[in-house]
Amino acid sequence: MTQAIKFIFGSVPKDGGTFTFYRTLRPQLFPYEIDTRCVAVGQSEARFWDDDFADEGCFCIAKKAKNVKKQAIIFVDWCMSHDVDIVMGFSATSPNDCGSLGSFKQKKSIHLNLPQISSTTKGESLL
Repeated sequence: MTQAIKFIFGSVPKDGGTFTFYRTLRPQLFPYEIDTRCVAVGQSEARFWDDDFADEGCFCIAKKAKNVKKQAIIFVDWCMSHDVDIVMGFSATSPNDCGSLGSFKQKKSIHLNLPQISSTTKGESLL
């Protein structure tokens, strides 16, 4: 059995279209062994967090951090310690949308080429 692909959807659990997209997408990716998680980063994101919308796949990290550089470092460390494969940021105020992916050079990059999934070798750029 292969290990599930860990996909981070950078957003905040709250009443809104972006989070609704996550809630719709997450169960649809399970059959393809893609474990989708919603991650909010930093104080500016934490203030919008709504427990009524959060599910078991939602995480808020660096809740008190105001400095975006510090948030990015914490976010990258968190992703590395959780063996994250893919990050897509959907929140403009969060480091998961600020180019912090440069620190993932040692990780394996994944291309989602529908209808099949293929991967690149370590260190290759997706851009």
